[in-house]
Amino acid sequence: MMGGTLVRNPAVAARSETSWESILRAYRMDWCRISSPGRLFIPSIVVLLPGFVLLIAVAGGDVRSDGGGAAYAAVSAAFVWMYMIVPMYAFMYEQQGGSARLGGLMPVTRRGQVAARYLLVLTCTALVTVSWLLAAAVQVAFGMADVASIPPSVAVTAGQYLITQAFLCPLLYRFSTRKALLWFAASALIGFIVSMGSFTAAMRTTSSDALGGFVGAFNDVVAMLAGHPAASATAFVLFSLIALAVSYRLSVRIYEGREL
Repeated sequence: MMGGTLVRNPAVAARSETSWESILRAYRMDWCRISSPGRLFIPSIVVLLPGFVLLIAVAGGDVRSDGGGAAYAAVSAAFVWMYMIVPMYAFMYEQQGGSARLGGLMPVTRRGQVAARYLLVLTCTALVTVSWLLAAAVQVAFGMADVASIPPSVAVTAGQYLITQAFLCPLLYRFSTRKALLWFAASALIGFIVSMGSFTAAMRTTSSDALGGFVGAFNDVVAMLAGHPAASATAFVLFSLIALAVSYRLSVRIYEGREL
């Protein structure tokens, strides 16, 4: 402490800078992996969704995002899947190219390599946001969306993407990409079956009065969330970031315990 100012230990500062430099080095390597198809690969993905939305709108189709436009729903679902697999290219490149063992030779700790991979996920989330904002601009231009509804809608889309990646990344560190996708699909199917089974069991075993009270409370919660879309979307994004942080810790634990 000098003159009321805390002086940082130079060694600690140097380690911190080196750590960030190593993370960015690993991040740049991952970026080269996912953009290996060509320089226009990532930009083309960003503009494809708004481009398709524009074509549908010009052709007289319905591109409303409120469930009224079947064409928009199909196109957006396809692009959600496309964006979901973009970070997977880094894992696929390592496995198919036989370069996974080189991770142990990189001048980057395993924790730093995982941090770089999750930084790539955040970058892809930003690309998702830009793509959906451009698509929303097309919707507004054709009078099929309200400007006030765009920020919450885009925020929820980004949150859904983060939660999906939070679940998928640890699987990709634990298994091959093919097995990870199988586990992902199986988990989603099991979750759907369990939820539907629980709902059916509750319908059969719960009295009509209690069930009516539950439905009424559920409708009240939905109405409250719908009445505060910005706050609801913000809370959802915060929840997705927490899920991503938990996923990061799990991925670090898996990767540090794996032999390369």
